[in-house]
Amino acid sequence: MGRKQEAGWQKEILGWQLTEMSRRGIEGVLAGEPYPAKPHNLRDQMVAIAMVVGVGREKNPMKHELGIARVVDKVMKVMEKENEVYRFDVWGWGRGGWEANRKGMIAAALVFLSLPDKHTMIVSGREPDLICRSCSIGGHCWGMVYRNGCRSCYPFEENPTVQVFREMALAGVRGLFAKDKETFDRVEGTVAWETSVGDVRRVLQSLAAAYKKGNGVAR
Repeated sequence: MGRKQEAGWQKEILGWQLTEMSRRGIEGVLAGEPYPAKPHNLRDQMVAIAMVVGVGREKNPMKHELGIARVVDKVMKVMEKENEVYRFDVWGWGRGGWEANRKGMIAAALVFLSLPDKHTMIVSGREPDLICRSCSIGGHCWGMVYRNGCRSCYPFEENPTVQVFREMALAGVRGLFAKDKETFDRVEGTVAWETSVGDVRRVLQSLAAAYKKGNGVAR
């Protein structure tokens, strides 16, 4: 596939109805910035996508758009059952916020599939990832919105899942471009794991295989 075709899918998704934060985040990653990932989004959405379409690198990820959309639509149905405050936090008022959230989640997965294994990735609860950026407000990512009767998604609550992903990557076969740098923010109490897209791909593939076999995976 030529560069014009490769640039074509990028131009297409950036033309979708997205939040401004989502668009800026995607543009940054495509320009070479690290791909940010909240651990719960990797665990809940990207593992499901790995089960449906895989997570290997694709120069033209748009061929998996429909498969990814099926996963995202199931996520949307789950969110429809959440309380009104949570739904407003994610979608705002009207259909526009709903569509921007849906398209943003699909775009986040497409961008991930397009990245080379050596691309830097930061797994942490500290910063909003591309999925978080698709929300109209996004306060729930910082423990500011009640969900199911309690506050959730405080950044430091992501630490155990960061550690699980890191340990799984370190236990696997390390790739040529693998990175491993862990930092701790004393103020926020959060752990950040700087690694490579390739290492995270291997973890997602391992988790997807375990789910397909019906093996229990600790969450």
